[in-house]
Amino acid sequence: MTETALRQENTHATDLPARDERVETLLGSILRNRFLPEPNPDSVFVGDGDFRAVGVEFLGHFIRLAGLRPESRVLDIGCGIGRMAVPLTQYLDFEKGRYSGIDPVEGGIAWCRRFITPAYQNFAFQRVDIAHELYNPSGKISGNALKLPYADGHFDFVIMTSIVTHLPPDEVLVYLREVGRLLKPGGRLFMTAFVVDDVAAANESGRRDARLSFARDGEGPCWYVPEMPRLAAVGFDEGFLDGALERAGLKINLKSLGAWRGVSAEHYQDIFVAERRGERPVSMRVLVAAHNHPALHPGGTEIFAHDLFRAYKRAGCESLFLGATNQIHRQARPGTSFQGIGPAGDELLLWSGHFDRFFMSQIDLYGVVPDLAELLRDFRPDVVHIHHLLLLGAEFPHIVRRTLPECRIVMTLHDYYPICHHDGLMVRTSGKELCHGASPDRCHACFKDIALDRFALRERHLKALLSDVDRFVSPSNFLKTRFVEWGLSEDAISVIPNGLPPRKEPAAVRRIGSDRPIFGYFGNLNPWKGVAVLLEAARQLIAEGLEFELRVHGGAPFQSESFVEEITRLFQETAPTVQQRGPYRREDVIDLVASVDCTIVPSIWWENAPLVIQEAQALGRPVIASNIGGMAELIEDGSNGLTVAPNDPRALASAMRRLAQDGGLARRLAANAHEPENIDTTARRYLELIDTIAPSRIEAA
Repeated sequence: MTETALRQENTHATDLPARDERVETLLGSILRNRFLPEPNPDSVFVGDGDFRAVGVEFLGHFIRLAGLRPESRVLDIGCGIGRMAVPLTQYLDFEKGRYSGIDPVEGGIAWCRRFITPAYQNFAFQRVDIAHELYNPSGKISGNALKLPYADGHFDFVIMTSIVTHLPPDEVLVYLREVGRLLKPGGRLFMTAFVVDDVAAANESGRRDARLSFARDGEGPCWYVPEMPRLAAVGFDEGFLDGALERAGLKINLKSLGAWRGVSAEHYQDIFVAERRGERPVSMRVLVAAHNHPALHPGGTEIFAHDLFRAYKRAGCESLFLGATNQIHRQARPGTSFQGIGPAGDELLLWSGHFDRFFMSQIDLYGVVPDLAELLRDFRPDVVHIHHLLLLGAEFPHIVRRTLPECRIVMTLHDYYPICHHDGLMVRTSGKELCHGASPDRCHACFKDIALDRFALRERHLKALLSDVDRFVSPSNFLKTRFVEWGLSEDAISVIPNGLPPRKEPAAVRRIGSDRPIFGYFGNLNPWKGVAVLLEAARQLIAEGLEFELRVHGGAPFQSESFVEEITRLFQETAPTVQQRGPYRREDVIDLVASVDCTIVPSIWWENAPLVIQEAQALGRPVIASNIGGMAELIEDGSNGLTVAPNDPRALASAMRRLAQDGGLARRLAANAHEPENIDTTARRYLELIDTIAPSRIEAA
């Protein structure tokens, strides 16, 4: 029997905080809002009474009695069919507030996912298969072995309405211990219960709810109703829940006895508000793995992975960074696959000189693979966050799963390597034609020396090993779509934009459109970044007599002799208008970007989420970018930049000419620049996603 099944009208108590007029106005507006989702009464599997009114009543209690704030991270244990969640959608801040609801009943979770989450994406719902003799008798997780799939200290507020009223005492202790783990210091629990004190037991007023004729179970502490199933309504001895909260590290801030016992009160069940004591909770351990280290190879993926590693540390996680490398950057060391890098001792290199690039396979079965397993056993991460499979090996998720069965595995998709053998570009090997979909036939056409059936085997091999990943993340919708078309489940891929780390103010900021325009290119120089296209566009504009300057920042490491010769010739033909400024340090990029009027990203492959676009937008610089891939999501033509067809020097020259001749256009585009998320917000989004992953349960190898 739930709270709503046992409510009744009550007179007002005088010992609770006064009502706030603004809160009452909010609650009234929610009651009248006919656009909020509401389930068919026949589908409400717990409770009776007015679905909306009861939820609104409790929202008032959460705010007034427990201090719930709009920016809180909320966990609703036993969320049912969204009775508490629906009114909370109107209170929690869409950007800062977060709600996670769990329940063992699939029907309620399905309804919430269908009708709440699409409109309120900060609301997540998850079925946890907890066994309960009434609500989920075939559940696989015993209440005595409960470990909820969330990080320590992750929540500001936990809701347990009508939960302990259906639990035996040993499971109450487990649940409250979990709440103590999940709440951050100062975080609060709102819990309802039936406390069978002397007044309730003796029915001194004669007005106790007739349905709750509790009888004590032996020596206690439980009280059951003989006429009902054993866990339909459970009461506890006075003092039992107080002690259980104390043992869980929770200090009781408010204990308000309810009207069910036949006394005047504002609420029906008894209410406890308890606060997590101030000691720091045990931190989550996160292993961040990438295919190199930005100190050795400062590519976008390596930089983002390392930025996120640092953000995890700032969020309180115990983090370890693992970057794979090979003989290009480091020599092997006898007796170990690992080498140190950085002064803090929490960053490692994995030397992986024996790697099958076609199958993306780690073939050093007697060196790298055992060393990886040993590292996992030593560090024992709660989460492994993979950013690439190169050099690490596609087997790495499976090694994690077999070594640490309950470790959660997240993989951020940064490019198309699993789909495309052509360096993950999805560009044909002849003619630089964009590829719109992989198949064994199309891939064999690009690589005639590789048998068609090997491409079919490659696809099966990679998909089988990727099945051990719990959740994938894509920084762009475009990249997600490509992997869904390849065969990954759409539900398994979340979209979380890449964030930028906190940045210093630039030494000087150029006023856009003030005089001769300055364009800037930032990044490695290679054929797929469109550098030759940019230099050819500049050559055309120079021939027209257009006054401008183009600064090309970046080096050309490991490029073919023919490509280096081509761009060297183009640099010579376009100097001094075009300035080849060479490689730059990451810490200098802010000043470099701030000194140009516009950043150009002329890539001719399906770039996913170029950091240089975000860096330009963060500094209020418009961007000219190719209108493909994730670039087209970051730059809206005519709004915060201009987009052009890829591999088209004439189209790129036209866009550059427009900005050079119209300073007002450049300033309007700059005014609409999209501020990217902070990397700490990105880390929080990842941690919230990780919290929704139930640990896998397989037998360790």
